[in-house]
Amino acid sequence: MTEQWKELAVQGALVAAILGAHFLNAGPLIMGFLSIFAMLTQGYALGPRLLRNPSALLGTAWGFLATLGMLMLTRGALFYAGMLLDGPGEALALAITLIAGGVWLSICRGQKTAGQKIHEPLDKEKSILSVLAISLSVFAAALIGWAAFRSGTTNAIRTPWPLLPSWVLPLIALQWTFALASAWRIRRTVISAVQIGCAMASTALLAPLLYRIGYGFDGFLHVAGERVLLATGTLLPKPPYYMGQYVFVTWLSKLMDFDVASVDTWLVPAAAAVLIPAALALVIGRERQKAAMLPALILMPLSAFVATTPHGFASVLGIAALLLCIRTEERMNSRSLPLIFALWALLTHPLVGLPVLVCVFMAIVSESALAKPWRIAASAMLAITAGFSVPLVFGAATAFGSGAGVSFHLSELTKPEIWSGLMASWVPWVGNRYALWAETSVWAEKLLPWITILFAGLGTWRATKSSRNTAVSNPPWFLAAGAAVLAAVVLKGAGDFSFLIDYEKGNYADRLFLVAWFLLLPAAVPELGRWLCKARMARLASRWAVLASVGILAAGMSYASLPRHDAVTPSRGWSVGYADIEAVRLIHEDSEGRPYTVLANQSVSAAAVRTFGFLRYHDDVFLYPIPTGGELYKLFLRASYEGPEREVMSLAGALGGSRLVYFVVNDYWWKANELSEAAEASANRSFLIRDGAIRVFRYDLDIPAQSDTSAVK
Repeated sequence: MTEQWKELAVQGALVAAILGAHFLNAGPLIMGFLSIFAMLTQGYALGPRLLRNPSALLGTAWGFLATLGMLMLTRGALFYAGMLLDGPGEALALAITLIAGGVWLSICRGQKTAGQKIHEPLDKEKSILSVLAISLSVFAAALIGWAAFRSGTTNAIRTPWPLLPSWVLPLIALQWTFALASAWRIRRTVISAVQIGCAMASTALLAPLLYRIGYGFDGFLHVAGERVLLATGTLLPKPPYYMGQYVFVTWLSKLMDFDVASVDTWLVPAAAAVLIPAALALVIGRERQKAAMLPALILMPLSAFVATTPHGFASVLGIAALLLCIRTEERMNSRSLPLIFALWALLTHPLVGLPVLVCVFMAIVSESALAKPWRIAASAMLAITAGFSVPLVFGAATAFGSGAGVSFHLSELTKPEIWSGLMASWVPWVGNRYALWAETSVWAEKLLPWITILFAGLGTWRATKSSRNTAVSNPPWFLAAGAAVLAAVVLKGAGDFSFLIDYEKGNYADRLFLVAWFLLLPAAVPELGRWLCKARMARLASRWAVLASVGILAAGMSYASLPRHDAVTPSRGWSVGYADIEAVRLIHEDSEGRPYTVLANQSVSAAAVRTFGFLRYHDDVFLYPIPTGGELYKLFLRASYEGPEREVMSLAGALGGSRLVYFVVNDYWWKANELSEAAEASANRSFLIRDGAIRVFRYDLDIPAQSDTSAVK
C-alpha cells in the first residue's frame, strides 16, 4: 500500500471514529480528544502539501492551522445552511473537514521530510544568548501583564494609562529594540519571532487585564451572541457576517470547557501575538541573515489587536494571509494557507476579508503560468477590484433593497471642504501644547502610515526593477492599497449611511483606510526588514539611531492603542463600570416582572447585555438603546439634550412595548446635574447608585409624576 493510500485509510478511520463516538453518545472529554487527535493527524499529513521540505513539527503546526481554518469554514457553511451547531452538527462539521482533507491528500503530492536541510548548530555563546533573549522577552511580557493585572479596575474610566506604572511604556519600547539587537547578534528567525510575539503581547494584553468588566462596547454584544449560539446551536435572525469569530469562540469554549467571555476576551490579543510573527517567520525561513525582518512588524497598527471584535479577528487573519503571500524563500508548495486564512477572514468580517481574499488571488495570478503581459494585466484588474470591493458590495446591497445599503452622492466629491478635511486628517502635524510625550505619541501615530507608504513604495520600485528582465511579475500591492484609499474617500465623502448615527457614519471609511494600510504590508515589511538587516553593518551611531527610532515608534503606537486623555488627545468615551451593572440590576428588580424600556448611554446598555443578554425585544427594538442609529437611541439623545419630558418617555415606552420607562444619568455627563433636576420633577421615583455615580429615574406612564428618592449603596 502506498503512502498516499495509507493516509487516506487513516482519514477514513478518523471519520468513522468521530461519527461512531457521536452516535454512541461519547462524553465531551472523549469527543474533544478525538477532535484534536484527528486534526493533528490531518495536519501532519497536510504539512508536506503546504510547505516545501518542512520539519515534522513545523509541517504539523501549519497543517493543523489549515485544518482548523477548514473546520471553521465548514461550521460557518452549516450554520448558514440551517443546521444546528450542537452535537450532530459538531460531528458532521468535523467529518466533512476530514473528508475534504482526504480529497486534498488524494489530489496533491507532498514532499518527504527526509533529506531536509538541517540547521547549523549554534555555538555555545549564541546558545546562551538565545536562551537569555527569550527568557528576558518572556519575563518582560509577564512583568507588564502583572502590572496591568494589579492596576485593573471595575470603575468607569476614560483612559487606563494613569493606572499603570510609568515604566510600562519604556519597557515595551525596550522589548522591540532588544528584539532587533538580538536579531543582529543571534540571527535566528525563531528566536526573533518569539521576541516580537512577546513585544506584541505586551501591548495586546493590556486591555483584557486593565478593564475587569470589559473593554469597549461592541465586545459585549458579540459575547452575548456567542452565548446564544453556544446554548442553542444557532442565532436568529442569522447575521450576514461575524460567524468566522462566533463559530470559533463557541467551538473552543466547548472544547476547552472555558467560559465564552474568557475565550472571546483573549482571542485577538493571543492570535495576533502568535499567528502574525509565525506567518512572517515562515516566509523568511532559515535565512539567518534575514532574522531582523521580524521587527519590521512595527509597521502594523497595534490598536487593531487590543480587543476582540470580528473586525479585529478578521484583521489578524487577513494580515497573516497577506504576509504569507510574500515571495521570499519559496517555503510553500501552494497558496492554500493564505487562501484559507483569507476565506476565514471573509466569514468573520467582509470589510477586511473581501479585499484580502481578492488580493490573495492577485498574488496567485502573479505567480501563475500565464504569459507575463497577461499576468500583469490580470493582477492589476484584481488589485483595483480588491480596493473597490467594499463600495461595490454596499452598492449591490442598496440595489437589492437591503436596509444596510449605502446611497452614493458622487457630486459631494466636488466640494472643496471634503478634500481639505481629508488632507488635514492625513497631515502628520499637531499643535505645540508643551506636552512632549502626548505629542510624540501622536506624531508616531500620524507618521507610521506614511512610513509604511515610503517603504512599500521602495519595495515596489525594487521589485519592478528586478523583474524587468525576468519572467517573474510581482503582485501590485501598491495599486491595491491605492484603490482601497480611493474607495474609502468615496465612502467618506459620497456615502450616505442613513442607517447609522452621526458619529458612526465615518467608521466604514476609516476601517477601509486601515485595510489599505494592511494591503501595503506585503511590500513594506520586507523592504523595511531589508533596511534593518543592512543597519547591522552600519556605524555605531547609526545603529543606536535605528534602535531608538524603533523603540519610540513602539512606545508611541502602544500608547495610542488604548484611549488617551491628555493635552493633545482628549478621550470622550467612558468604560463600563460596576455602577452601570448595579443600575441595570436595580432596574430589573424594581420592575417586578413588568415589561420596561430604558433610556441610557452605551455603557449602561453594554452592562445590560453583559448581565442579562438579549433579554427582550419588541418589534425588533431592544429594551436598552443600542447606538447604531435606532429610534430608541435617538430618544435617549433627545432626553439628554432637550430634557427628560414625559412625552419623550411615552414615545420610548411605545417603541419598547411597555408602560414603564427608566432614564439613567451618569455623573460624568456634562449636563448631569441639570438633567437630574429636570428628571426629579417629571419622574415617579428616583434611585441613587454609589453615592450619585448614577441616578436612575422611574417613569410609570399610568401614574402621575411623584418623586421619591431612594439611596442604593
